[in-house]
Amino acid sequence: MNTEINISVIIATYNRSVFLRQTLETLIRQDFPKGTWEILVINNQSTDDTESVLQEFSARDSRIRSVYEEKIGTSLARNRGILESRGQITVHLDDDVILEPSWLKTLVAPIQNDLRQRIGVLGGRTINYFPDKEVNQWASPFRESRPYSDHLCQLHNSPFPIGGGNMAVPRWVYDQIGMFNTNLGPVGNIMLFAEDTEFIDRAYNAGLEIWYNGEASLLHQIPASRLTFSAIFNHRYNYGRSSVIRKTMKMRENGQTIIWKLLQKIIFYSLSLLVFLLGALGTIIIFRRDIFKRFLVRAGGSLGYIRQSLYYLLGGK
Repeated sequence: MNTEINISVIIATYNRSVFLRQTLETLIRQDFPKGTWEILVINNQSTDDTESVLQEFSARDSRIRSVYEEKIGTSLARNRGILESRGQITVHLDDDVILEPSWLKTLVAPIQNDLRQRIGVLGGRTINYFPDKEVNQWASPFRESRPYSDHLCQLHNSPFPIGGGNMAVPRWVYDQIGMFNTNLGPVGNIMLFAEDTEFIDRAYNAGLEIWYNGEASLLHQIPASRLTFSAIFNHRYNYGRSSVIRKTMKMRENGQTIIWKLLQKIIFYSLSLLVFLLGALGTIIIFRRDIFKRFLVRAGGSLGYIRQSLYYLLGGK
């Protein structure tokens, strides 16, 4: 192992070469000592020109390495990055972000100063940025950024306001609690979620400290293709599915009986679905298409909860 490498920035990427190029452009300009950190990009079966982008940047900057992961899935790619990385601090970064030059040093400084080794996960602030157009009014509740704090602070309650696209984890943490759960997270174009949430909860339940640094902010690009009604509906639908998967996994790990809990979820979200659909019908009368779409998107979330709960109730693993 090259002991000079202290920090590994890991990017899992899939078919986002245009955004990846912008991410790498801002990443190589970080105000951080060269020779002490590396950039490791995991190409997760991309079929666009991602490979040519990686070859170009690898030739420009010796800190950049790329690895091809043939098993598709963000969690699998992140885990491959952890195994391939050399730094004692790993930083997980999305492939569609824009960074300020001070981002990296601001994010990792608290962990570098954590001589007691108490910090298990430290996340920064993610600000949603819309390069193509403004968010439609009906979509804003699902895409707006809510800053938790502008400063460094310890977090004590789940769910934590941290995402896997702006998150630092010391290497010793993986030895203690394991890596990302491969049953969660996006798989190609199937946008499941919660792999980062589950990992952070696992760290917290193991007695590790969870911290947030609002000063380590970045812009997360959301193109117009992800702001259509169908895209946001599917986002909420899969968010509901992912929530049930994560909670069911936790109950099984704790030896809890899941049948009654699943029945409760099905009843509750069926009622929620009915309420949202009635609300959508009500907006037709007053000609408010924006509110109509908002109700339907919320109904999509309830459908996701119901679908995944039924899957487990009927014997799915």
